[in-house]
Amino acid sequence: MKLELLSLTENEDGSADLDVMGYAESRGEIIRNEDGLIINYIPKNPGLITLIVIDHIGLINYNNHKDLKEAIDKVSRTLVFFRNMFNYSPVVISQINRGSENMERRENDNWMPMLSDIKNTGNIAEDANTVIGIASPFYYGVDKCLGYDITKYKNRYRLAKICKNRDGDVNKIASFLFIGEIGGYYQLPKAEELQGNKPEELAKIDKYYFNQKQQYIEAISRYNEYRSVVHRSKALPEIVSEIKRMVEFASKNMVEESGDWFEGVSHRRNSKRLKESVTEFQKISEKIVKLQRNLESIYENIGKQLGSFYEIKNR
Repeated sequence: MKLELLSLTENEDGSADLDVMGYAESRGEIIRNEDGLIINYIPKNPGLITLIVIDHIGLINYNNHKDLKEAIDKVSRTLVFFRNMFNYSPVVISQINRGSENMERRENDNWMPMLSDIKNTGNIAEDANTVIGIASPFYYGVDKCLGYDITKYKNRYRLAKICKNRDGDVNKIASFLFIGEIGGYYQLPKAEELQGNKPEELAKIDKYYFNQKQQYIEAISRYNEYRSVVHRSKALPEIVSEIKRMVEFASKNMVEESGDWFEGVSHRRNSKRLKESVTEFQKISEKIVKLQRNLESIYENIGKQLGSFYEIKNR
């Protein structure tokens, strides 16, 4: 079976980057009646699964509509048409409204997703065949969920609840390990099967971040090793003074040793340019010294703050 993912992105003028009707015509035959209305569709490949993904529907443009709800409702009706006529599978992602965060729901342990939590409009739920709500108990301050110790999983635990299902049971709940770094979801065994142990995937993640933490702690402990690099320009003012004295001597000596008038004019011109360069060199060095002192002060301040939480070795 071949699977194609059809992802729609709406432009500012309300048009879509992908012509869905054109996509359908290129992959099948659209049958119309005498009035030009579509009455049937014969796909070239009946086994082809087409997903229309909108992520998330609250971001669609509604300039040509009264409000966002009206725009979402129209998109939802259009997706129903594509689902019923072309056998496409629309996947609509929606945010939840703030009612789900109501303190009363938390206190009554009623924080799990429900159809009324869908943001902006209820028509999405009415039009859908299946609605799956995803929630993080850690976000709601829940310590225990379906036997899982959320204090161990923290924000890596996700609960998925079937809120609506025209083709099967509802209110079925599954537990997942969420790895946001890669957008991964891994279904967890039942809590009693884990017997209080962490699942293998979570143990690997914890080990990875533990090792990474140890590496950073070790790096922080060597913070003072950078001091010699940060403070390396201490002698810059002395170097500038020495160069200035060398240029003054060279300029004077060049003029005094000129062989003739023309050579003297050339040496005086070179001497003037040399002195101008030294003056510019001195100005820039003074700015560098000032920046250097600021840099050193900030460096020491960072070390002081890190030292209040971590051990820093003395050199």
